[in-house]
Amino acid sequence: MRELIEKFHLLGLEEAYPVRLSGGEQQRVALARMLAAEPELILLDEPFSALDGILREQMQQKLPGLLHGNNYLMVTHDMDEAYRLSDNILVMENGKMLAFDARERLFDHPPNLAAARILGLRNVSEAIRVQENMILVPQWGCFLECGGKQKVSHVGIRSQHVRISTSPGVNSFMCEIVRILEDRFTATLFFRLLIKRTRDVLLQAIVDKERWEYMKKGGHSLFACFPPDKLLLF
Repeated sequence: MRELIEKFHLLGLEEAYPVRLSGGEQQRVALARMLAAEPELILLDEPFSALDGILREQMQQKLPGLLHGNNYLMVTHDMDEAYRLSDNILVMENGKMLAFDARERLFDHPPNLAAARILGLRNVSEAIRVQENMILVPQWGCFLECGGKQKVSHVGIRSQHVRISTSPGVNSFMCEIVRILEDRFTATLFFRLLIKRTRDVLLQAIVDKERWEYMKKGGHSLFACFPPDKLLLF
């Protein structure tokens, strides 16, 4: 038990009453008590929701080692957390199973549009197959070079896979940055394609912050590229 107290950062709180503990401390106590009982199956419901950012990262690093050899089921709305802590992921909506697979296959190739949206797909539009290697995306106002399945109703691409560049390429279109949301190391760019046929639709790209600072200083035209191998078809 002493080892669990140390690993869960609970030293000095052994004699404290629950009312003296913060929400995060109570959550860590519950996790430690659960592991001390050596259960056959461990159920975790948003186990790190009450922890601050640094402590959450520390606990996410330690939990796989603490749970090694145990069967556990974790419920979470944090997709990054699910990816870090689980080998297999079950996606549910309104009590129904949408998808179940190994984490890499599930994130790289979600089986349906509903699961893809829950897994963080933000750039989605209806699509029509017009040639064997080309689709029309009416909402974005463009044609995209794209192989793969021939029966298509929607196309999507993750924000991390959209490339913002100062030079054109395959599936590249001039774009205008409308809004920027900055984190410590990345910038989420909300942009529209400069195509006459397009509606007022904003797409998203997540780029390295230093690269974005470099691009915006140049004063060049910007292009949004949708790599064919990163397009998801549904």
